[in-house]
Amino acid sequence: SALKIAERILPAAAHEHIHLDQATDEARILNACFEAAPAQVWDTFAQAAGTSGGWRLTLGARFWLNLTPIEDYVIEWIEQNSVERIERARFAATVATVHGAPSKLGVFLLNTFDDARIESSLAAAFESGFFWGPESDHILGQIQQLKAWKQQGPGARRWAAKVTANLQERLHVVENAEAEGIL
Repeated sequence: SALKIAERILPAAAHEHIHLDQATDEARILNACFEAAPAQVWDTFAQAAGTSGGWRLTLGARFWLNLTPIEDYVIEWIEQNSVERIERARFAATVATVHGAPSKLGVFLLNTFDDARIESSLAAAFESGFFWGPESDHILGQIQQLKAWKQQGPGARRWAAKVTANLQERLHVVENAEAEGIL
């Protein structure tokens, strides 16, 4: 079953016995498990991430975990427990996808929780990554992406404005460095 497979892969990844990234068979299998049994596999993932070594799962999850098919369940999981609600939201923010078009989970987190840890986790994920070409072009592309986030409600709009301001500051520095031939 999907749960049994996930119960074998997740602890192994948390303890460095296997490596997960978008190119590995284990990551593809694990994503199929999430789709087949979202509730059980997400719960197992959250438990494994809370163990010693679990940080390895969350650190790289944005590179291999496709949350789109299970976003509704993750939101439901956050809302299920009023006592752990904010901690669950913070955990979900560590793996939420924020590149490209606004994700349902990202929008939910930003519009539901006025929380600096959630915002900074999503901002760090948005601003980080790999790119080719001039850094100024990359930053301009990110600023363009944020325009869609600004249309997603007050929390998302506030977050997108903060991230845009940070990127505009960085853009100024980068454009000067590029003009001087430093970058």
